[in-house]
Amino acid sequence: MALRFPTVPRIGFYVGAALVGALSLVPSRALPSADISDKLEHLLAYAALGLVGVATARNGNRVVLSIFGIIAFGIAIEILQMFAPGRHAEVGDALADAAGAIIGGAAAMVLRRKRIAPSAP
Repeated sequence: MALRFPTVPRIGFYVGAALVGALSLVPSRALPSADISDKLEHLLAYAALGLVGVATARNGNRVVLSIFGIIAFGIAIEILQMFAPGRHAEVGDALADAAGAIIGGAAAMVLRRKRIAPSAP
């Protein structure tokens, strides 16, 4: 059975989520230092997840579920960080995750509408 086109990007979404999860749970000393705020890192990572998650959702109900699922994933990661060596949970990180998921999801919805909408003559 061949993979349908939307399935391949959806697999990319799950791989991206696994990467975000793994990088969020490794000890902080094992990560390279970045020259940007950790809140911006969270926002960008979850915006990417929101963009791909919503872009590959099949219908409107799945769009909403994708956004809420990504937000729940970010909260779960923050809770799990309480048990990871050298990590700690922060409400600000969870808020940055949620903002990123919403921004990325909104961008995907705009792009979906532009693709679906007929062009003006």
